[in-house]
Amino acid sequence: MRNVVLVVMLFCTASAMAQTGEYFPVLHAGGYGQIQDAGQGFELRRLRPFLTASMDSLTLFGEAQVGKNTIPLQVYLEYRMTLPILGRSKLRLGQFTNPMMQVESSPGKKRFVAYALTDYYITDQYDIGVSILFANRLGSFQSCVFNGSGHNVPDDNQSRDFTASVTSSWIGPLRLSGAFQSGRQPPGERTLYYGKLSVCPASGLSVESAMLWRRDFQHSRGWLVTAVADLNESFALTARCTQRTQFALLTMAQEQLVTDDVEVVVGAELRQGALKFQPNLVLQQHSHPTIIWSVQFDLN
Repeated sequence: MRNVVLVVMLFCTASAMAQTGEYFPVLHAGGYGQIQDAGQGFELRRLRPFLTASMDSLTLFGEAQVGKNTIPLQVYLEYRMTLPILGRSKLRLGQFTNPMMQVESSPGKKRFVAYALTDYYITDQYDIGVSILFANRLGSFQSCVFNGSGHNVPDDNQSRDFTASVTSSWIGPLRLSGAFQSGRQPPGERTLYYGKLSVCPASGLSVESAMLWRRDFQHSRGWLVTAVADLNESFALTARCTQRTQFALLTMAQEQLVTDDVEVVVGAELRQGALKFQPNLVLQQHSHPTIIWSVQFDLN
C-alpha cells in the first residue's frame, strides 16, 4: 500500500499544478513542544514541528517528532472538493492519525498535552492509508483503510484496518458520534467500537463523554470525559478523566484482569497571538503526579 499511496500523491500534486497554473504553494508552519518535571529537573518530553503547503484545493502536510530518533508522524496529501448531496469532501492519502478515537484537530491547536489513556492501548495513532470524508448540514461520515501494522512500519499485506465514523450535526446543545474499526493484527482479529456524546450547554463551554470497547486476544474497554471552558480569547480551562480496563483472554468464556488504570489531567491555556502556553497537572493511579508544560505555535 505504501508505494501505491506515494504514486497517487505525486500524481495528484502534478495534476493540481497543471490545472491551476500555480507552482508556488502557500506555506504554513507551526508545532508544539512539551517539558516535563523529571524529579530533579526538567526534560524535553516532546517536540513536534509541522509544515503545510497549500495550493488551491490541494494541501501537503508533514509532521515529525524531533529527538534522539527523529521520525515522521504524519505525511499526507489532502484534496478538497464539493460534491452534490454529499457536501464538502476531503480525500486524504499518506500516513496520518487514525480517526477512531478523537475528533480531528488542526495542527498547533491541541487542547490536551497527550493522548487519552485509552488511546495508547486501543489503536495505532498513525498509519499509512486512504481516507474519504463527507460533511454536510446533517453531519459527517469518514471511511478509512489503513496498512494496519502501525506507523513507519513496512506494509506486510496481512494487517489491513478498516475504520468508519459518523458524527451528527448539532441537535440543539447535543451532538452524537460513533465509530467502528475492524482489522487483523497477529495473533488474531481485532474489532473496536466507539461512541461519544458532546454537549455544549453554554457559549464557550463544551463537555464530551465517550466509551470504547476493543475485542481481540486482549479485551479492553474504557471511558473518558473532557471539559473545556473558553473564558475569553486569551484564557481557557481544560480537564479530562480517563479510565481503561484490560483483560487477557484465557478461554472463550474466561478473562483475567491485567490492568485497571485511571488518569486525570487538569490544565489551563494562555493564548497570545501565535503562541499558546499550557501548564498541565497529570494524575495517574499507579504513578506520581507530573507537571507538563506545553508550548504551541501556529505561524498562519
